[in-house]
Amino acid sequence: MTGGSGLRGVEVRFVLPPATTLSAAAGVLSRVARLGSRMAAHPRRPRPTALSEAAVTFPS
Repeated sequence: MTGGSGLRGVEVRFVLPPATTLSAAAGVLSRVARLGSRMAAHPRRPRPTALSEAAVTFPS
C-alpha cells in the first residue's frame, strides 16, 4: 500500500498474524487511515499521541 498526501513514494506494509480475522484487520486499517488523516491535516505538527492510537494488540 502506498501512502497519499505527504507520503508519495513511501511503501507501508502491515504484517498481521495469520489467524487475524477480517474484522480485526479492517479495524487496523481504519485506525491507520484515521492517523494518516490527522497527520495530513497538520503536516508540520503531527499529534504526539498519533502512534499510540495506531497501536494494536492481537490475542495470542
